[in-house]
Amino acid sequence: NSLADGTGTVETALSLNNGQVDTFNGNGGVLDGDSDGGEGLDIFNVGGVFQYLRGTADDFGELNVNSGVGTFGAGGEFGVTFQTLAFDINGGTAVVGDLSVIEVANDFTVHDGGTLGFFLTTDDSTHGLVQVGGDAFLAGPLGTDSTTLLALLDPSTFASATTNTYVYDDIITGTINNTFTEVTTSSLFWTADATYGAGDGDLEINRVDFGDVLNAL
Repeated sequence: NSLADGTGTVETALSLNNGQVDTFNGNGGVLDGDSDGGEGLDIFNVGGVFQYLRGTADDFGELNVNSGVGTFGAGGEFGVTFQTLAFDINGGTAVVGDLSVIEVANDFTVHDGGTLGFFLTTDDSTHGLVQVGGDAFLAGPLGTDSTTLLALLDPSTFASATTNTYVYDDIITGTINNTFTEVTTSSLFWTADATYGAGDGDLEINRVDFGDVLNAL
């Protein structure tokens, strides 16, 4: 087993491919490099404040964000491609960078108290993706959980935004079984709305009038 305990940066590749079921616990710190999940056997857990800076993670059996904030990629600089059979957000926050892709072969589930975030710039043609081969349960398996879709807006580009609306198409693809109970942004000056089809979810960001922001304070 491997442990990121918050004491530094892991700069070499992570390999758990030994024919056994191993678990990586990212309980803080930064992982930098490619990872091998052992042909779908191994488990990648996130807790605390953890960042997977860049690299490709192949063939994991589970990706679990259990608590804290797990960030995949670094906004505008580095991306992560993470391949897993199942992806669960179990009460923590998973943030997908604008150059990152989470590829889920089977099901993706956001459980009660869980948040899926996307780091977004004003380039709405370039954004992170969660691609699901099976079912996407965005409010728990029964559709009754309290969950959040969060747009983390890049302050350097949105401060000089030239339009009032940005649309990020297909941020989630797969069989959409239910929807997030809350959709929000990291800024008082922008609101968010999600639209869903049978096989995808889109995210729209809209500017708020400055007077409305003042009235809300």
